[in-house]
Amino acid sequence: GGTLEVLVNIMKLNPYNERIQQMVNKTIQAFCLNDRLAALIAERMGSAGFVFSMKKHVEPETLASTCSATAKLLRSDASVDMFVKGGVVAGLRHVVHTQEQNVEVLVPATQCLDRICDNAIYCADVMESGVVPDILNALKHYPENAALVGHVLSMIGKLAAVSPEYLDALKKLGAVDILVAALDMHPDDERLNGLGARALKLLAGEADINSAFKVAVGNTMETANALSKMSSLLLVDENVDYLIANQGIAWLISALNSALPEHSEVASKILVSGCRALMRMAGDENKIYSIMQQGGVKLLVAIIEGHLQDENVVVSALNALAK
Repeated sequence: GGTLEVLVNIMKLNPYNERIQQMVNKTIQAFCLNDRLAALIAERMGSAGFVFSMKKHVEPETLASTCSATAKLLRSDASVDMFVKGGVVAGLRHVVHTQEQNVEVLVPATQCLDRICDNAIYCADVMESGVVPDILNALKHYPENAALVGHVLSMIGKLAAVSPEYLDALKKLGAVDILVAALDMHPDDERLNGLGARALKLLAGEADINSAFKVAVGNTMETANALSKMSSLLLVDENVDYLIANQGIAWLISALNSALPEHSEVASKILVSGCRALMRMAGDENKIYSIMQQGGVKLLVAIIEGHLQDENVVVSALNALAK
């Protein structure tokens, strides 16, 4: 018991000393061995010192450790209540807004926000704080960071589920394209694909598929981008059904055929995304049969044979064949 009081006092006496804050944060993280201890520590420590650090400290290392310690303390619902009432959402918004260059700070900050969004009531605080555009911007700049992608996908999925108004606001912020581009960097990550499917099921509808679908097939970056968007949208089962019902297999196969003889960065991207899209369409025997009927299997073999030097293309085509 005494240790925590000492830590609180140190923070109060040295509010601007960032090295001391870092030591306190590390100590707290070490103490939070399980949910019960985390709840107890949060209750004893209170939220004020951490929110102060988020708003006033400037060193990335300090802010990263403050957000990581806060994430540990937010394990219990009572702690989330206390931190939200203590102004943590504004603190996190300040961190995300000022630390857009520092992914090591953005990851624990979004982890905290994702946890806060578990409570639909607090989703309002998050939406109204103005942090969401900054979060999407962070994802746009660091789509390769799997931890960040996971927290953002999870958080956006929770916000999108709250109300049609939130859903609309997220669409207007361009969330679909940003999430799709991030998912494109982690095609084989089952957990991220699951989180992506949940968010995109709410966010992306037939209009998004149609916009990808309307792109003329050709060996262009536009076709490549349309296919990469489509392959992520196909994580959602309903989108697969819609695409198959609307001659989507034929469109995909013609896009792959047009890139088959080419050897360029654009062709490689078309082949990788197109094969991934075919793989995600091959959900059951009927769908696999439709793909085979339209020459999909022969085409995949031809793609592998024609692009043996291009590891990404070979892997993507083999994954599709394996389905």
